[in-house]
Amino acid sequence: VKGSTGITSTTGITSQSESLIDINTASESELDKLPSYEYVMGRSHYRQPKIRAPDHRDLVHLLYQQNNLPCIYFTFSRADCQKKAIDIEKKQDFLEPHEKSEVSVIVQKKLAGVAKEVNTLATTQLLRRLVSRGIAFHHAGVLPVLKEGRGTVVTGRVERGLIKILYATETFAVGINMPAKTVCFDALRKYDGREFRYLNSKEYFQIAGRAGRRGIDTEGKAIAVIHRPTADLKRIKEFTARDVDPIISQFKLSYNTVLNLIKSHKDDEIDVILASSFYCFQTFGKSFKKSENIAKVKRRFKNVVQILEKEGYISERKLTDKGEFAAKIFCDEMIISELFATRFYHDLNEYQMLLLLGALVYEQRAADAFNDKRMDKDVQRLFQLLDASSFLRQAKQFKHIKDLTALLYPCYQGARFIGLLNKSTLLEGDVIKFFRQILDRIGQVRKATRDDRLVDMLKEIAARIDKCMEGIDGI
Repeated sequence: VKGSTGITSTTGITSQSESLIDINTASESELDKLPSYEYVMGRSHYRQPKIRAPDHRDLVHLLYQQNNLPCIYFTFSRADCQKKAIDIEKKQDFLEPHEKSEVSVIVQKKLAGVAKEVNTLATTQLLRRLVSRGIAFHHAGVLPVLKEGRGTVVTGRVERGLIKILYATETFAVGINMPAKTVCFDALRKYDGREFRYLNSKEYFQIAGRAGRRGIDTEGKAIAVIHRPTADLKRIKEFTARDVDPIISQFKLSYNTVLNLIKSHKDDEIDVILASSFYCFQTFGKSFKKSENIAKVKRRFKNVVQILEKEGYISERKLTDKGEFAAKIFCDEMIISELFATRFYHDLNEYQMLLLLGALVYEQRAADAFNDKRMDKDVQRLFQLLDASSFLRQAKQFKHIKDLTALLYPCYQGARFIGLLNKSTLLEGDVIKFFRQILDRIGQVRKATRDDRLVDMLKEIAARIDKCMEGIDGI
């Protein structure tokens, strides 16, 4: 296939087509034959037109010809997911007439059960058009009601084999079932928030492991698009040949962990628990039970205990009321406890509580922008209260409060979900995630507090969010 000779199989899967080359078994001379996609000097000393670099449309068309669909095509960009889906739509229709009829009936039935606003969204209309041709995209910015769970517009059609090509970000590789014959990588490098780097072997095999339908295929195919001049083929061979990266312990002595250990165990029991952790074994190997190694882990534990004692969560090896509260909070334990396990919240109204919770769960992205931000008396007073607290004034999360008024003020005032979408550059799915996380924190605080007044206020906040999201997310 012209222009696709740089598409490379990375998992030892061979192909009858010369367009696919297995870099793990190919010789250096075979790899050197791959085009560089640069202009070259011909015998007449004139620059010859460069060979077009690999294109996802060429690859998908090749897979279609070779009966290697359905395929999940992974790209590390949300916007690229949608762009590529639109690109392939212009070139290929993957469904037979009877499949189109089945898709039409199913999608019509599914969308009839959601809020009318969902049907007006550009994303919904685009997905409806694409799935009628056996194409779809899946990323965190898509509404959950469209993509998550059995029977949804995307996942439900995937499970029935009516989606032949799905463009997805790497989050799709975790926990979602899609029977696919082939997995494609648009690149083997990704931006991890700090730099562009190659995938490690665990990331690669997590994604590549989606290839092969259980009980149908004897093998799955994983194919990557590689730019030969800039590719480090030696590095690529290392992480695609076998899973070489060790499992790394994520053990962390969080404030919640330490509080619950002290609450439920005696000192000698805590010593045994710490010494028995996988972190301890991985750090010290077979000598992990030596007293000096156990002492190092205990030192970390004691450092956290000292912080908790200093801030009033522990007294005489017992949890204080604030400590009992924090033991039921599983993220931002100390900040949430300072807000809702002290007298701080007594000076707050429900809207101000909503702003604080929103600021705690908001995950900033570089491209985020907000419209109609407000600096009213409630917000000004909230900043004054935060600044008066020696502990809370240091929390960086609260710097986004003014930005988040663009979403939270209209929600609190009774606006519907559709009315929030022009208030920021956040995608629909990001807005849903934002409010889901606020509801999660509300639930944690309600379980932790003994104050009925606070519980009632939090119930009212949750009810306003539910009203705003009604029919959109099932929350």
